Amino acid sequence: MKHFSGTTGRMKVKGIRQIDITNTLNSLNESGQSYSSLTRYAGVLSLMFDDAVSNGLAGSNPAKGALKVRKRETKEKRVLTEQEEQRFIEFVKNGSNYKGYAPMFIAGFGTGMRIGEILSLTWKDIDFKNGSISVDKTLCKVSDYVKQGGKTYFTITTPKTKNSIRDVPMLGKVRETLLEQRKDRDKLNAISIDGYKDFVFTGRTGNVFYSENIRTAIKRIVGRINKAEAAAAGAEGREPVVFEAFSPHCMRHTFATRCYEKGVKEKVVQKILGHSKIDMTLNVYTHTTDEMIEEDLRKLED
Repeated sequence: MKHFSGTTGRMKVKGIRQIDITNTLNSLNESGQSYSSLTRYAGVLSLMFDDAVSNGLAGSNPAKGALKVRKRETKEKRVLTEQEEQRFIEFVKNGSNYKGYAPMFIAGFGTGMRIGEILSLTWKDIDFKNGSISVDKTLCKVSDYVKQGGKTYFTITTPKTKNSIRDVPMLGKVRETLLEQRKDRDKLNAISIDGYKDFVFTGRTGNVFYSENIRTAIKRIVGRINKAEAAAAGAEGREPVVFEAFSPHCMRHTFATRCYEKGVKEKVVQKILGHSKIDMTLNVYTHTTDEMIEEDLRKLED
C-alpha cells in the first residue's frame, strides 16, 4: 500500500516485526488518518502476511494485533471562534518562544489543509503568481526498529485519496505571511526527505516540524495564554476567560467553520478540503459555535 511504501515497504518480508507496523499506523494516525482507515490498512496487511506465511515467505503474521490505536469517542470537534483564532495568532506572533510557529499556524487556519500536508510543503508548491498552494504529499515521522534500532526518521507519503491531491487558494493573509517567510531562506537546504528539500516550515535548526511537535507547541502556548489571562484577571478583579486547548486538526475544522460563516458553498469547501464525499464536508459544518446558532436563529425574526 502507498502509505507503507516509505517505511515497512522498504523492508524484507521476513524482517518486518509487529512494532514496525504499529509505529507506521501510529504515525498515520498522527497525520490525520481516521480509525476506520487504520483498521482497513491493518486488515489488508494481515491478509497479505497470512499468504506470506502460507507460502513460506514469513514465519508469522506481524500485522495481527499491530493496531494499538484506540478508537476515540465521537465528540464535538473543537472549533475556535474568530476572536479566539485572532487571539491565538496574535499571542504567538508577539511571543519570543513560539514566534517561529506563527507562519505555520496562519497557514493552518487559512487553508484548511491537514497538518501533515502543511508540514510537507516545499517552496515549489507555493505559486505566488496564481495565488495557489499545490497539495500532493504528506509528512510522517516513523520509527525503524529493524535497521535503526528504534531511531525515528521522516518520510513523505502520498495523500489518502485522489481528491486530496488539489490546489488550495492562497488567501491574502496566507500569501502575506508566506512572502515574509520566504525572505529567510538560509535554512532551506538544511534537510532533505525522500528527495524533497526547501521545506516551507522549519525550526531554528533547519529541521521540519512534525505533528506531535505542533501538538506539544499548541498545548504550551495555550498554557501561556491562560497564565497571562489569569494574571490580568487577578489584577482587574474578575474571573479569567479560559482558553480551551485544541489539536492541530482543529485548525482544519475552524477553517471550514469560517467558510460556513462567510457563506462559502459546500461544494467549494469540499474541493478545498480535499474531501471525497460531500457528506464529510457537511459533517464538518455540523460543528457549529454558539454565535453561529444565535445568528441563524435571529433570521427567524427578520
